[in-house]
Amino acid sequence: MAGWFGPSSGASLLQSIEGHLSSVTTPFWSSVGSAYEHARQQYPNLSLIGSIVVVGGSLLIAWKYRKKNRVERESEKERNLDSIPGIKRDLQTLSGKLDAVDRNMLGVTGAANNSASATLGLNNNFSSIMLQLREVLSKLDENGKTLLGINKTANAVHEHTQHLPAFGRRLETVEGLQRSAASKLEEIDGFVRPRSKTQ
Repeated sequence: MAGWFGPSSGASLLQSIEGHLSSVTTPFWSSVGSAYEHARQQYPNLSLIGSIVVVGGSLLIAWKYRKKNRVERESEKERNLDSIPGIKRDLQTLSGKLDAVDRNMLGVTGAANNSASATLGLNNNFSSIMLQLREVLSKLDENGKTLLGINKTANAVHEHTQHLPAFGRRLETVEGLQRSAASKLEEIDGFVRPRSKTQ
């Protein structure tokens, strides 16, 4: 081991790397590179195997501190949030408002669906009313034709009634002639019967 790592043992080298990585806050791969440079500065006579051990150990140690730093950062973030007055209460209020908005959106969606259904029903009713209006107009058209025929008949009757006075006068003339003829027949009959008695 001493021949691989120069004047110090491998354990002390890894302890030195761990001490270095515990104090840096660079990203993961930068931490690994920094640990390797630190080892090269501490032990310039590293062999190939020693370099491999340094790189492998740096990876493991950097990964450990990466997880540790992440947990610490999360905890620090929570502590910072807790340190802000009312931040949790505001977040809870905001969450409640978002839930209310979500419920309102559901209500709006339901209302929109109801409006769509109502509009569809109105459209169906309007279509039914239009059909009924067409039927009424058709019947009115038929009634109009009937009324036109009645009007024509009434006009014809009126035209014929205009000739009734003249016809009535003619009837009176005929009746007068009939009465005159009857009286003449009576006179003739009176003349004829006595003669038949004397004979």
